[in-house]
Amino acid sequence: MRLLLTLSLALLSACAPIGGEPAYYRTLARPAVVAADLTFFAKAEERGMGEVVRDYAWRGVYAVLPDQELVTGPVGLANVLGALEMGRPGTQWETLRVEVSADGEMAYTFGRGSYRRAEGETGFARYAAVWTRRGQEWRMAAVAFSEAGGPGSPPPPDLAASPEPVPGPGDAAEQVLRADADFAALAKSAGVQRAFMDYAAPDGVLAGGPWYGRDAIGRVWEGSRTSIDWAPIVGGAAGGLGWTIGNATIRAEGPQGTRTSYSHYLTVWRRGADGAWRYALDLGAPRPAPASP
Repeated sequence: MRLLLTLSLALLSACAPIGGEPAYYRTLARPAVVAADLTFFAKAEERGMGEVVRDYAWRGVYAVLPDQELVTGPVGLANVLGALEMGRPGTQWETLRVEVSADGEMAYTFGRGSYRRAEGETGFARYAAVWTRRGQEWRMAAVAFSEAGGPGSPPPPDLAASPEPVPGPGDAAEQVLRADADFAALAKSAGVQRAFMDYAAPDGVLAGGPWYGRDAIGRVWEGSRTSIDWAPIVGGAAGGLGWTIGNATIRAEGPQGTRTSYSHYLTVWRRGADGAWRYALDLGAPRPAPASP
């Protein structure tokens, strides 16, 4: 049934011309993005991600993956995903959110997965993918996969619909990189709870939980003695949506002292009617400790 739905959506999107006002672009782009996302995961469930991801990723794709440095290119992405337990055949994926840019050139999808670990237990995962269009073809420009502690839940009804992205003047890719850097600076000066609440879109989600909305995000960091230093490395934007990828250092204070860990992240940004960029989604995964100088 899932594959039949996918093929139907793909046919619908292939027959529809792209053009017109922004709402028209978004209306026609959405079923094509949904088709690409569903088809990819349906094939991955049958054959494994390593076998199919190269057909769904652009040559310059960036990937945030567990316990890896930043992966670039579809071949490297296929090799790493094929070796992960979550990337093997049989993993079941469910899409929880789809959003398309105002110009129909960029979109993101977010969802959850479950798989059988080697020892027989059930493992859980999250994904976030940024899709871009060339002609009628949609492929991933950036993607993140991460293990999760439980199955998670879909967005609550009051946060199921996302505000429309609002394009603005200037270099949008530069703007999202600057927004991410400013976000990091606020976390350093005022703490992670304040920063993650101030920079969250009304429907913002920390995908690792997932936790939806500013109030839930604030509760995640309530009473936390954790500090996070991060910096963006690369990003892109189109039609009021954008994305950044970067590295983070996490320091958690506890009874045994400070524990330091390292991660990298994919953040999806949306420009609002007030001209501010706020994150719609954030997903991180652990990365290796940096080599000593």
